[in-house]
Amino acid sequence: MTNYRIKKYNGLKVCYLNELDGGGTSFGQDYLSFIPRMSKKKFGRAYEWCAGPGFIGFSLLANGFCDSLCVSDVHLPAINALKETVKINGLENKVSIYHSDSLDSIPDNEKWDLVVGNPPHYKKDPTLKNLSDDNIRIVLDKDLDIHKRFFSNVKKHLNEEGVILLQENWHRVALDEFKEMLVEYNIEFKFSSPFSNKFFYLCAARSNNQIKLLKPPSWSTKYTEHSFKGKLKKLAKKILQRN
Repeated sequence: MTNYRIKKYNGLKVCYLNELDGGGTSFGQDYLSFIPRMSKKKFGRAYEWCAGPGFIGFSLLANGFCDSLCVSDVHLPAINALKETVKINGLENKVSIYHSDSLDSIPDNEKWDLVVGNPPHYKKDPTLKNLSDDNIRIVLDKDLDIHKRFFSNVKKHLNEEGVILLQENWHRVALDEFKEMLVEYNIEFKFSSPFSNKFFYLCAARSNNQIKLLKPPSWSTKYTEHSFKGKLKKLAKKILQRN
């Protein structure tokens, strides 16, 4: 029997192991303060992509952001932790769990009003040394294959007013790369908004969806456009030229 650790969200107990936490207990909880800036309504069914133990999804459910929840992950230990969380909280009628590589094993009848997730952010092998297999699994999306398969299939699971809101890392992948994917799979980019010195929200939906930030900061887009490092280099060059 696995000796799980417990993280509580508004009384809901989430089972996990340290090696399954890819940021869901820390920056993943920023969703609770960000979503009200985008929508004041309660969502019917939410889906957490690349869920791990489901820190984000279960937190949204526990705090009343959605009525029901769907979670999936490719990693079997994460699936086992998700099942234990559902069991100890008696959530069998509210939560569906799928052992799935991206969306490959999600049934077509699964429909969502809100899609969230903290997916792997590295499109190239990390250069850091001594990374465990768990670390690499959590951070690496080789050539953005997982993202591409996600965006190629997610639209059929979106309800008419469904919204995709992902946490991405602008140090690893430029916003323009995601925009190109969205165009390819006929999903409309809605907005981006930074929430730390390296992470930003990527929002997308159907073209007829009018979702937007209710109170967008003036810097919500410019720091995630194209290459952040490139902009820093240009700024440094201008400063040097002035001196």
